[in-house]
Amino acid sequence: MFTIFLAEKTQIIPALCQLTGYRQKVICQVTGKAFRSCEVQPRTLGEKSKVAVVNMQERASIYLRGHVGECEMWVTADTLAALFTLQYCQNPVISVFIVEPGDHMEATMQQGATKHKEGTSQCFTHHEQDTTVVQDEKDKCLFPVDPSTFSFTFSVLDEKSFPSVLTNCMLPAAVLISESVWCVAGLCSSLRFVLNQTVEHFPRHHASHLLGFRGSCLQACAEVSVWTKFCEVEALKALRELVFHDCLVKCQGKLEKAENRVQKEESNARNKVEEVMGSREEIAGRLEEVNGTLEETGSEMEEVVVHKEKGIGKVKVAAELIRYERHLERPPLLHNALKVKHQYIRATVQDKAERERLLQLPLAQLPDLEHTFAEGLNMTLADVLLFVSFHILLTKLQSYVPLDGVIPLVLKWHKVILASEYIREALPVLSNVLAQFCPKISTDGDLEIIVPRVPNESIYKSDPERYKPRWRSFTHQVDIDAVLDILTGADVELIYSDHPVENISLPWSSFPDPVNPKEGHLPPTRLERKCQQLENMIAAVEWVAQEGDIIVDFCAGGGHVGIVLAYRLPKCKVLLVENKEASLLKAKERVEALKLNNVVFVQCNLDYFQGSFQVGVSLHACGVATDLVMLKCFEQQAAFVCSPCCYGGVQANHILAYPRSQIYKDLSLTQSQYLTLGHGADQTHGQDNPKTSQGQQCMRLVDSDRLAAAQELGYSVSLTLMQPPHCTPKNHILIGVLPRK
Repeated sequence: MFTIFLAEKTQIIPALCQLTGYRQKVICQVTGKAFRSCEVQPRTLGEKSKVAVVNMQERASIYLRGHVGECEMWVTADTLAALFTLQYCQNPVISVFIVEPGDHMEATMQQGATKHKEGTSQCFTHHEQDTTVVQDEKDKCLFPVDPSTFSFTFSVLDEKSFPSVLTNCMLPAAVLISESVWCVAGLCSSLRFVLNQTVEHFPRHHASHLLGFRGSCLQACAEVSVWTKFCEVEALKALRELVFHDCLVKCQGKLEKAENRVQKEESNARNKVEEVMGSREEIAGRLEEVNGTLEETGSEMEEVVVHKEKGIGKVKVAAELIRYERHLERPPLLHNALKVKHQYIRATVQDKAERERLLQLPLAQLPDLEHTFAEGLNMTLADVLLFVSFHILLTKLQSYVPLDGVIPLVLKWHKVILASEYIREALPVLSNVLAQFCPKISTDGDLEIIVPRVPNESIYKSDPERYKPRWRSFTHQVDIDAVLDILTGADVELIYSDHPVENISLPWSSFPDPVNPKEGHLPPTRLERKCQQLENMIAAVEWVAQEGDIIVDFCAGGGHVGIVLAYRLPKCKVLLVENKEASLLKAKERVEALKLNNVVFVQCNLDYFQGSFQVGVSLHACGVATDLVMLKCFEQQAAFVCSPCCYGGVQANHILAYPRSQIYKDLSLTQSQYLTLGHGADQTHGQDNPKTSQGQQCMRLVDSDRLAAAQELGYSVSLTLMQPPHCTPKNHILIGVLPRK
């Protein structure tokens, strides 16, 4: 049994509890007695009831997905990583809430908990999507956790009791409610929020270094950051696949036993055979799905045969472990490289003469350093997140075979991380997972190991081996001409439509100062052009919006578009969605100065936003971001008003593929040709530049593909030029509307 605090936050108290970090007084739901948070009386789980949040003034909270049973908790992979990180931090300031999902998922989780008690691994497949807390398709496996291993307290909520702002995003998510509502969604972003809150309250906290150089560790979104994607998406995917395979192996064993029983039973034989065959088909389907997922990595499989033991067969090393090994083989990317190398030389070179000689050398002649941690010489949040998945993967693999000759640097890194006092204190969080999926077995016989072949590159996006510059020269004129010939001959290029609003000007002088974009700290040279851009966008949004609509300003930055809309449309709710905290903080200052009560701040990657809305808008969302915005609008059948930017950034990722429309796909454009078109679209260098006309045509062709994809879904679309066209080189507005029901 373990304990849980039954309390409601009720009112702020003057002092901050130095032990727990709480500012509130709390009330026990059972006795009605009031306590300070550090005095709350625990109760056993069997007596728990749901906790409703009444008032969380100045209190930060994190919300994670899971189901709490009688003896343990079942959680998703990202929740497992978050709980481990919270335990590493010993969480002194953040309220933790476990959000139990809808009825269909809760029943599935409870079934899994029951089977776990019986000694059976259970794999869960989500056949339907929850309408409030999205349980996406990647969450096919849940992980057992013993909450008695936590040094922090947590509360349990059902999805109907948590703050309404959470309906706009996927969990994990963190919320700060003060004068305004602030939500941070996504694994990396929410854990960065936890660390920032921790450091704000306790500047000398042992976890303060995890944010890395200038606090930028895992700051960029997974759609554009190789590192964030590796930690937040790919490493957890490898963990899920490990558990998924483990479940299937055990299911197959049960199937064979069932078949033997069927052969012995003469009565109802046909029914039992059909039942077993049905199970076999289900397992075959799951295996096919897993194999398809593995094939999607695009990596060739190189079989390294060590030995083969009867009854075990092949052992596959996760491709992510091999990728990490290749990363660790390369020198770390260092900020202030000369200073760091000098510090290293002073600390490690004992001979004074040699030390002085090295310190006199220029940076280019100094020897390369080796990785100690994921991003160099210092431990960061990336190490903690990768450790969760890789520790489980390595424990599982090493129960079969030694890996010293396969991934020696990963094993060395793993040993260094294990030496951390706080990592060791957090290890019990993973104990149930290790006991369930990584049992110790005998490896006296021979095995066959399959090692994936992966690109010989680091995980740094700037690694020159990653992009091969001579292969990515997409702006050679001969290549652009070839693509233009294909598309011009296919007659797929849209023509410009007039702006739907005749008079787009706004009375800037009559607005309060915080509405004016000058409050967003823009340079004077950009202010006039920014006002013209905003007038074009605001007029288009007001043309499609209706009273009471929810409008989402995607990639909101400092809120230049969203704040004007919130001020002019007080009966509409405006959500500012932006990944960069510093930009949203500027918007928050302006909103609070205006005392607007129809604005909500959501700090997250576009991939984690899931809210319901009627109009989506984005001004100069870079590269793939425009397509992600349009995809979110398609999912909600919402109108869109988008002005794209950075066309050269349009490239396939784990969410999107190009071309976007079927009509362009039918032209059989290669990825290289499509990227050539995108890079050509960025050659808009001013009216006097000979490349500008061609760049405008390339822009028109890329946006024709985007709008054709919308047309295929039933949208009425138009491609419009901003007025005046010279207010920005990226002067397109994409407008799409569906008939309102």
